[in-house]
Amino acid sequence: MIPYTLTSRTEPQGSSDADDAFSMVVEAMVTAPSQQTNGASRELMPAEVEHFAGDGKLNAWEAFNREFIERGWGDGFPLFAPTRERVEPFLRYVSPRWQPLDVIGRPFPPGDGMATVEKIAINAAMAGCEPEHMPLLIAAIQAMLESPIGQFPLRILLSSHGAGYPLMLVNGPIVKQLGLATGMNAWGPGKPGRVNTVIGRAMRLIIMNVAHCYPEILDLDTIGTAGKYSAVIAENEDANPWGQPFHVDRGFHANQSVVTMFAAGDVSTFSSDASQSDALLRALAARGAAGGGGSGAGGGGALGIPSRTEGDADRGGQLLMLGPEHARSLFAAGYSKQALREYMVKNAPATPLREFLATYAFIGWEAVPAAVKERIAAMDPETPIRGDPNPDHIHIAVIGGSHGVSEFITGPASISKLVEQ
Repeated sequence: MIPYTLTSRTEPQGSSDADDAFSMVVEAMVTAPSQQTNGASRELMPAEVEHFAGDGKLNAWEAFNREFIERGWGDGFPLFAPTRERVEPFLRYVSPRWQPLDVIGRPFPPGDGMATVEKIAINAAMAGCEPEHMPLLIAAIQAMLESPIGQFPLRILLSSHGAGYPLMLVNGPIVKQLGLATGMNAWGPGKPGRVNTVIGRAMRLIIMNVAHCYPEILDLDTIGTAGKYSAVIAENEDANPWGQPFHVDRGFHANQSVVTMFAAGDVSTFSSDASQSDALLRALAARGAAGGGGSGAGGGGALGIPSRTEGDADRGGQLLMLGPEHARSLFAAGYSKQALREYMVKNAPATPLREFLATYAFIGWEAVPAAVKERIAAMDPETPIRGDPNPDHIHIAVIGGSHGVSEFITGPASISKLVEQ
């Protein structure tokens, strides 16, 4: 409706934009809806069958790909043809309580499409998945669409101007059952991470073709990111020296299969010698603080600035994908995961309040409640501000091969769901 990012407009320009938008809103409210929007026209129907011809199956497949890419239904890579013969095994692999036209959760934002089991199966088939991947995909979609509205900010994540995307973290027996990569190149590419890649690709196709989140239409990302093609990781539980994987931290049993959906953003790679645990701890605290996260941006939580996107305050923050070598060093030094979280919060480098506010003014100061602004204005400008003060906002999973490398992923929310098999 407004073809600009409001933060890039002057105040007079923003007022003019709002006036123009308001008149359009009023017109829509007083205009009778067309007959096409009645309930009958929105009845869920089985997918239509299309036929593509060519001089042999290869040419027909190429014609199908050209047409689907032209319609915007693909991710830019060649698609697997979702023939009836290919899709039906996917439908048979789901829980008996699901029928093809059953809808998973509420309407899928931002386009509010209906995530039927059949649509999920079709997109999974196009992505190159196997039928046994369906329970994981359904659980991931349940996590996002059956959670309380606001707990997982899906609409903002998928249609904002930033490079956000849903990241799947998988735990439990299903990791080995499906052959998900957990060691070197756990996030791909190539043969080791093929299963991760196709499941993540299926999620992106579902976001496009079910949630109608098409680039330049409802996906308004300014630059984009490779993470939007596929984002599935699995914990290397065998290399976890603490013996308690991420999903057990979340309250599940070790023998349960669980998927956790993160509203992911920036990825920061961290490389450090693991032989000196004290130096490693200081470096982790510094790098984690640089990534911000939690309520507000960086020190926003420490100042009591409420998050604009996080419905559940205990699910925000950062995911620390801790490399096994780093994990072993910290474990040998006597640190539990909770002690690591607390150390990172306590020892994060501080920023003077005046410097923090100079940054925050550009990323949401106008949305801060007046009472909070008044309290902050009375503070000493040199007051040291550290990152999010809640150690529970740092989520830790052991992932990757045995090298001195870890990664941080920032994100405002996460939610876990049991996989029905």
